[in-house]
Amino acid sequence: MRLRALCLAVGSLFLSVSSRGGFDVQFTPQGPVRTETPTAPPVPADPPQEGIVAIPLADLRREPRLVSPQAVSQRPYAVDDQQETQLLFGESVQMFEERDGWIRVEAPEQVEYTHSDRWQGYPGWVLKEAILPRPGSFFPSAVVTARYGRVRQTTKWHSPFMEFPMGSRLWVVYVEKPWARVQGPSGTVGWIRTTELRLDRDVPRKSDGVREAILVAARQFLGEPYYWGGRAGHVKGGANPSGVDCSGLVNVAYRAVALNAPRDAHEQFMAAHPLEKADALRPGDLVFLAKKERSDRIAHVMLFEKGETLIEAVHEFNVVRRVTFKKKFGVRRAALQAGGVAAGYVVRFGSFLEQ
Repeated sequence: MRLRALCLAVGSLFLSVSSRGGFDVQFTPQGPVRTETPTAPPVPADPPQEGIVAIPLADLRREPRLVSPQAVSQRPYAVDDQQETQLLFGESVQMFEERDGWIRVEAPEQVEYTHSDRWQGYPGWVLKEAILPRPGSFFPSAVVTARYGRVRQTTKWHSPFMEFPMGSRLWVVYVEKPWARVQGPSGTVGWIRTTELRLDRDVPRKSDGVREAILVAARQFLGEPYYWGGRAGHVKGGANPSGVDCSGLVNVAYRAVALNAPRDAHEQFMAAHPLEKADALRPGDLVFLAKKERSDRIAHVMLFEKGETLIEAVHEFNVVRRVTFKKKFGVRRAALQAGGVAAGYVVRFGSFLEQ
């Protein structure tokens, strides 16, 4: 669900910055909830082409239509029903058709189910300049784990740089600590601090390490604004709205350990292993909320941190925050059972990780 086109050429480093199916948006205390109208996707005349995101951050739109300029200055951000998700640098897409400078794509690293009642990559429209045909010589081998990682032209601190959001995929050509030489899909190269990314081979193997790494990623967003469809850290004074929504926070935090969780809260619930009670939660597991009148549809997701605390991106307060079970639900963690009602919501629990 959301920063637009901007190009920068610096010496040898050249980097580009820059729906389908109807839905209504309903507002709840936990944030906006979309009510989908499933429609069959158009069948492409030819097999889709493989593409890759070649700018730091690209909006995926329901229709080929730019974000309104008025949306940038609004606080809190208004819900934009055209905003589906955001695509990160190095992320794969399937390209179906082109129209007036836009490409209709699906994003297989952000799977969803609701648009067409089947699992698929997240569908929508992205500016053509954001995508390159997937090159055969680009082999992503690391993920940015800093809120924004800086790729520099040289290893000098005064060197020009560009910022890539957490979850961006880079090809590490070689490492000379404290730097890594990285390459993008267009063949351009640069340098990034090794503390700002994680090589795939260095992803923690043990459950406790994975869980802590997910939370380290999520904590970097604390205090940032909620943005419907957002999947990247807030850029103060940026050209476009920025931030994360509840499921975007979860998706990106998991991506920091090379795990592609589904994009939206309901699909995250569908894919997670269910837990019967809150006491079964371990750090990095998920707490899901559904409205009582539609208990089969998840409207909100939160990350369990530890003890009595959760991390959530919540529309009601326009912020990513840490909150206790007592403040959120009126009861302590031990009192909550899967399917029970608290604070007017049906509460469920799930995990993508080893228990």
